[in-house]
Amino acid sequence: ALSSVVLLAGWMRLCSVPLSSLSVVPLLLAVGLSIDYCTHVAHAFWEAQGTPGQRATRALAARGASVSLGGVSTALTVSLLAFSGTAIMTTYHVMLSGVVLLGLWHALIALPAALLLLSPAGGGSGDGRGGGAVVSTMQRSKAPPLPARRGSAKELA
Repeated sequence: ALSSVVLLAGWMRLCSVPLSSLSVVPLLLAVGLSIDYCTHVAHAFWEAQGTPGQRATRALAARGASVSLGGVSTALTVSLLAFSGTAIMTTYHVMLSGVVLLGLWHALIALPAALLLLSPAGGGSGDGRGGGAVVSTMQRSKAPPLPARRGSAKELA
């Protein structure tokens, strides 16, 4: 998320968009959209089995098209703002175009590469949930399942 905001600040400089109350709203949206795009790919990587390279490939195969189509649909929606003559809408067009481009770049290129490099060579943990450099440092406990809830919501209240 921080990387998206930093790169979007560079996008603002490239497109001559000043930092103002009009450009701050898309900056905040950049955090949410980038996390949204990346979460789908990271979850697919987490669930995949095999070597880190196989897991990255499977993650992109499983979720890459969906994430791409989400970005394309957002870009198509934002493209309509380009035809407006107001400063608000043109600023939003420029900023949200950068948000979509940078969010997709993070999710489809930077994140799989980072996951590939940071994952241990042994692959997943064998429990169907994958694993990774961060996950492998945590101790996964075999906690007992939560007890089943009895009764309806009214009875519990």
